[in-house]
Amino acid sequence: MVMRLLEHMQMLSVDNFEGPTLEALNLIDDGDGEPPYSFTHIPLDEASRYSPAQVLRNAKGLVDFDVLADGSVMVTASLSYTSASGKEQTIQSGTVVGAFR
Repeated sequence: MVMRLLEHMQMLSVDNFEGPTLEALNLIDDGDGEPPYSFTHIPLDEASRYSPAQVLRNAKGLVDFDVLADGSVMVTASLSYTSASGKEQTIQSGTVVGAFR
């Protein structure tokens, strides 16, 4: 889920990393105003029963953006959840979008 989100982010330009645009593209949850944005209950994924909240127990997905030099942005996505054994787990990954690509 984290990697799929990052792959979608890599297809966008840095100018698209705003709440309304990401929401319209179904990459973040509805009504999320400021970063870090949630991708726990993405509407399109909810319909296909593939959202983090439906697949993983106590899931919470967050994506954040850090501006780098020359107009590039570091996109970091993390997904926290409770494993079947009851242990808290976090998956985190990132990518750079923009001039450094």
